[in-house]
Amino acid sequence: MQMERDAAIQALRPIGRAIVLPELKTELARLGVHFDCWFSEQSLYDDGLVELTQAKLRTQGDLTERDGAVWFLASNYVKNAKDEVIIRSSGAPTYFASDIAYHYEKFVVRDFQRVVNVWAVDHQGHLPRMAAIMLALGLDPGRLTIMFYGLVKLIRNGEEVKMSKRKGNVLTINDVVDEVGVDPVRFNLLTRGPESAIDFDLDLAVKQSDDNPVFYVQYSHARIASILVKAAHEGFEPGADPKSAPVHLLQHPAELALIRKLLELEEQVELAVDRLSPHNLTHYAMELARTYNGFYRDCRVVDPHAHELTQARLLLSQAARIGVARTLSLIGVSAPEMM
Repeated sequence: MQMERDAAIQALRPIGRAIVLPELKTELARLGVHFDCWFSEQSLYDDGLVELTQAKLRTQGDLTERDGAVWFLASNYVKNAKDEVIIRSSGAPTYFASDIAYHYEKFVVRDFQRVVNVWAVDHQGHLPRMAAIMLALGLDPGRLTIMFYGLVKLIRNGEEVKMSKRKGNVLTINDVVDEVGVDPVRFNLLTRGPESAIDFDLDLAVKQSDDNPVFYVQYSHARIASILVKAAHEGFEPGADPKSAPVHLLQHPAELALIRKLLELEEQVELAVDRLSPHNLTHYAMELARTYNGFYRDCRVVDPHAHELTQARLLLSQAARIGVARTLSLIGVSAPEMM
């Protein structure tokens, strides 16, 4: 069957969407990522929001024609901002036209008080125009936060894994998860700030050694769990009422260092929320595991000849286990009891 190009595109679009979208949802679900709403750019055109926002901007005098194209006069609102094309000379709308309608839909139609966008780092130059469009729509630019994320390089055998869509040489999220597992993927992607480039070492991600940060933290949690089990078998009560434990006996520098580190958890969570960047939690998890291992090295936890001190140290160990487990849970990584 022969079809005109435009008609073929229209016919194939829903077929392609029906194939690709479920695959994307499945891949993200493997990583524990779920979205309440999948938004269609086409709906902005179907619902007339692209046309509505352009009419509003035109009425305000914020659009002009140059070289057959329609431009948004961002320079009217933000100093040194570049004017941007929203309708090409061919008559085709640009992505910016959709961006305008999309944010109108979020802030005006659905009355969101705050919107956080996550964009690739190579779109940083678009910040001024987004501030300008917020002002043009009568909105406070402070209600829009744009987070940028850097690229991820996959490393194998010490060399970057070269990929090319044109050559069909591509590793998908599914491929990486199949190779190293979910926990290493989530943990490693959260060891850097969003804008930082990440070198993801596939070999290190599956290495069972202290060099592998996720293994180190998970193994530390499993170690604490095994200590508590061992203590219970020897007649101690790891889960005893904290109020009855002789915590005044915890005076060793390694004990006090661990207590101080545990007290940082609330501050670390607040920091991750305030900065919209949870990478500090992965580093805190590593520091907490390292601090506990120092305590375990310097202080005998289970001592049959020091019952009260053992109970106090078991309480501290239980607190450390909870701290590690909660931190891992916040970043969507499991805290195994055995490894």
